[in-house]
Amino acid sequence: MAEQETDRIVRAYLEILENGEEGPHFASESWLPENRELISEALLSVLIRLPGHSDWERWRAGFIELERYLNEEDWGLVEEFSNRAEEGPEAILAMDKERMQAANGVTRAVSQRKIARMEKLNESRHAGEHGTRKVISMRLSRQPRGPAEGGGTCGSGP
Repeated sequence: MAEQETDRIVRAYLEILENGEEGPHFASESWLPENRELISEALLSVLIRLPGHSDWERWRAGFIELERYLNEEDWGLVEEFSNRAEEGPEAILAMDKERMQAANGVTRAVSQRKIARMEKLNESRHAGEHGTRKVISMRLSRQPRGPAEGGGTCGSGP
């Protein structure tokens, strides 16, 4: 991918993050300006290419937070749970047990994928600091994104 295209993708994604609601934990991946894998590759590219840039921490946070964007099925589960939580404990208890477990499985899986992104980024940064040209692939879609405990899909990728 050309640097100009990479930079355009990163800017468009960061604009979504900056103009979004204050601190939503999850969102639909349909809100993203590009395919999730493409955004991931673009962010990793600028993070490796420009390690001393003043926006590096902003890019890093965006790279990790990309995991909060869920496919429609997972988004539906998490949104239902969140809406019920706002209504109160009775509404949560009225939720179908399997759907509740699936929503919890999605949130656990997202946390695990965020940790995996942090580790990949640390590996990439470490490789760059030692002068190696090792490129760490961010094909996170190859990580398990199948059904979580309780039935959620945990994101099937773009």
